Amino acid sequence: MLEKSMHHFQFIETKELPDIQSTAYLYRHEKTGGEVLYLKNKDDNKTFTISFATPPYDDNGICHIIEHSVLNGSKKYPTKEPFVELLKGSLNTFLNAMTYSDKTVYPVASRNEKDFSNLMSVYLDAVFNPNFYHDKQILMQEGWHYHLENKEDDLIYKGVVYNEMRGAFSQPESELYRLMEPTLYPDTIYQHISGGMPESIPTLTQEKFTAFHKAYYHPSNAKVILYGEMDFEKHLAEIAEYFDEYNYKKIQFTYFEQEPFHEERERHEYYSLSKGEDPKDKTLMSKVWSIGNSLYGEQAIAFGILEELLLGSNVSPLKKALLKSGLCSDVMGGYGSYMYHPMFEVTLKDTNPEAKDEFKQIITTELERLVKEGIPEKALQAALNKAAFRFKEATALEGGTPKGVAYGLTSLTSWLYGGSPYTFLEFQKYLDKINEEKANGYFENLIQNYLLDNKHAAVITLEPQVGLGDEREKALADKLQAYKESLTDEELDQLVDNTRALLKRQETPDSAEDLAKIPMLSRKDIKADALELPLTVEETEDVTYLYYEDFTAGIGYAKYYFDLSVVPTHLLPAASFLTELLGEVATTHYSEEELSTEIDFYTGGVATNTAVIVESVEDNTYYPKFTVSGKALAEYTDKLVALMQEISLHSKITDEAKVKEILLNTKSALETNFNYGAHVAAQKRLESYFSESAKYYQILEGVDYYDYIADVVNDIDNKLAGFIEELVAASKLIFTSHNVVATFTGATKDFQNFKQASEDFFKALSTEQYAVQPFTAEVKILNEGFKTAQEIQYVAKGYNQTLLGTPFNGQNLFMKTILGLDYFWNSVRVKGGAYGGMSMVDQLGNVSGVSYRDPNLVETLAIYDKTADYLANYHPTEEEFEKNLIGTFSGVDRPLSASQKGRIAFNRYFTHKTREDAQQIRNEILATTPEKIRNYAPVMQKIMDQNAFVVIGNAQKVENNKEIFGTVRNLFK
Repeated sequence: MLEKSMHHFQFIETKELPDIQSTAYLYRHEKTGGEVLYLKNKDDNKTFTISFATPPYDDNGICHIIEHSVLNGSKKYPTKEPFVELLKGSLNTFLNAMTYSDKTVYPVASRNEKDFSNLMSVYLDAVFNPNFYHDKQILMQEGWHYHLENKEDDLIYKGVVYNEMRGAFSQPESELYRLMEPTLYPDTIYQHISGGMPESIPTLTQEKFTAFHKAYYHPSNAKVILYGEMDFEKHLAEIAEYFDEYNYKKIQFTYFEQEPFHEERERHEYYSLSKGEDPKDKTLMSKVWSIGNSLYGEQAIAFGILEELLLGSNVSPLKKALLKSGLCSDVMGGYGSYMYHPMFEVTLKDTNPEAKDEFKQIITTELERLVKEGIPEKALQAALNKAAFRFKEATALEGGTPKGVAYGLTSLTSWLYGGSPYTFLEFQKYLDKINEEKANGYFENLIQNYLLDNKHAAVITLEPQVGLGDEREKALADKLQAYKESLTDEELDQLVDNTRALLKRQETPDSAEDLAKIPMLSRKDIKADALELPLTVEETEDVTYLYYEDFTAGIGYAKYYFDLSVVPTHLLPAASFLTELLGEVATTHYSEEELSTEIDFYTGGVATNTAVIVESVEDNTYYPKFTVSGKALAEYTDKLVALMQEISLHSKITDEAKVKEILLNTKSALETNFNYGAHVAAQKRLESYFSESAKYYQILEGVDYYDYIADVVNDIDNKLAGFIEELVAASKLIFTSHNVVATFTGATKDFQNFKQASEDFFKALSTEQYAVQPFTAEVKILNEGFKTAQEIQYVAKGYNQTLLGTPFNGQNLFMKTILGLDYFWNSVRVKGGAYGGMSMVDQLGNVSGVSYRDPNLVETLAIYDKTADYLANYHPTEEEFEKNLIGTFSGVDRPLSASQKGRIAFNRYFTHKTREDAQQIRNEILATTPEKIRNYAPVMQKIMDQNAFVVIGNAQKVENNKEIFGTVRNLFK
């Protein structure tokens, strides 16, 4: 019986939450007032989240650095990094911590009850009893310190968060978003950057650090969410052990509320471009509005739908009007409700400062037109249907983030500010109300009241300035040099001593006694058997059907795979661009607007993509595909397939204006993706040095594709007609009935409907058969250095072991764990100061190290070069070895949604892999021994001796080391 007070927690209320298939129980701690919300249901993926309101008082990053630092040892678990030990030895399905503008959140999840208790215990002790009160080196490592290993060296700042934020704010989009909160809310805590500004982080002292933790990491300021099927009374008792140690503390937050503006404001700032880049058409510009507060669920649901109506696609009216103006290459934006004052923003990419007045006028004119003329009824219903589909899919299926984590974060959106924890967990009633009122000017009133009449708004212009980053780097170097010159010999000796003492701490292993205090599982907690993914295969003369049956809450997931190998190499960029174009252009039977509305009205989305399915790098066996996919409720299967057919066969891909518009969108999107995911771009580029399939991917989605698109865009008047001819030629080759594979995930009866609906699609396809074309792009090691305006680096080095005569073995995945969570973590992150040092190992035999937001370059390459030495000297204790073995299975046994299981089953089909192959890998992991890892060292040495590497990073840093590269160039054109 949960409706009772227990363990010094007073029972407050219970509430049924059918929208998330849960029953809520709310408790309040009798002494401190700390609250616990339990969301009870049948989900075995149990979640614990503890959060604290953490208002920053300046830009020194104190909230963010504390988030890192509490996980660096505690009273009960005194190892240097219990967080890492948990990653090594837990079957967790989620383990992380996040700093928001006004709160810090610590969520964990596991399907194993014992593991879940362990995770809870470590996190509770971490947040309430961190070691950094008596260990100043934690702030030095995670936050910042003066780094001077020898007196004659240049003095630098080093620290994980310091370098993380240098990376974050050297991306123009991040810099723009950083400006929004301080501009709209200058009199609140939101004027400060909770993550920290690099120039301000070095002002943080140990005294400020501990005082902030003491002030806010208190049960009176805590919100705890438990989710899933669990022994709740036991876990509540575990929480009480910590809460009972405290008395009530009044913690007031008086700086959330901003007095509304009487007039719209403007702000103009600058970001850095690399030398050689043209600043023309590189400005970012945003209009942003303050939208009430986060206490109202209906407002959030409504603005999520309004975002879709105004900006959801290129044919959404506001986005379309801005794109048609020619002011920009792309339009981004939407509604954000992660703070007390939500925001709505519209952002232009690749514009110019003088566009500001026209930008503002277009927004006003288009919004006024929508209010006057009204939003078309079917477009409104389509946006509502899309929102309802999204909620249904999220509540029914497990995705990458456990549902309990997502619901915990959602509940805080209102609960943190004194509102109800259920506000955003009861979405259906809001959807129903909006649906009832949509025909009565509901959304038109939103536009009028919150956007047109709302003066609490601002226009922010972020203009590029060539070499600004170099100027800042020089100013920082000069400042540090001047500081160094001001120090006495004794003070310099002290800095050297402090640096070396920190390095010694980082290099000294934890004692066996301290490591033994971290709770861990054992081998018997690992499932013995590989996942069974039964697949139905039905073959006809031209078409093969693949079907994976699973519960999908009435949703069907469909995908058609067309053969790309018939497309010659020179047409592959055009084939890839079709995935950007199809679904965005008008078709024979629908205008652009009508097509978008049909898709949203009847489906959960239709998409086209390219894929390179690789069976073997060693044998150079791979299958390039062009895919058309979609999802819909079962009753709309016929409509889904009809729309997929319409997009594939009847799109007007020769519309010059539309092709030009999407070309600009695509170039902009690729640049944004490369900025945010430069580690992935570096890794994929590295693989293309030795793998033909990876080189193929580069032409479809990587740097080669970007170069092609950029060359067309930069000479668009001369190249557009020829490019359209290539689109037509590629489309003709792709959409034939020869060698099509159709896949479906869902219920059996829905699969039968899908097959029947597909017959018309296949009959409409060309019956022409084309020969497979040779792939002619050269595969060779280039060792490129890509220059950007970012202040940090992304460094990748590695090779493929199967090309060196060593087959993949399950032990490689164990090696991935120890490299990523021990060698690279300690060498690249802890000692090197990078935000991330990752081991990239896959079942194709690719093995590499990749760094993320890394202040170093050649130093990181040197670390990779010593990887074999680390493996050769791998002599773990029995406990340490077993811990890493368990951690390896945490990655292997991630929770999967039905659609994810289907994708794995289909991939097994294409690559001729079976469940027995998966079982063999599982057995090989279990058969790993320290000796086998040591014996792998010569293979790792061969891998690193191939000397294949890629760096994406700071232009000056790359230029200063240009002698190590085969090619040095700007990443962007």
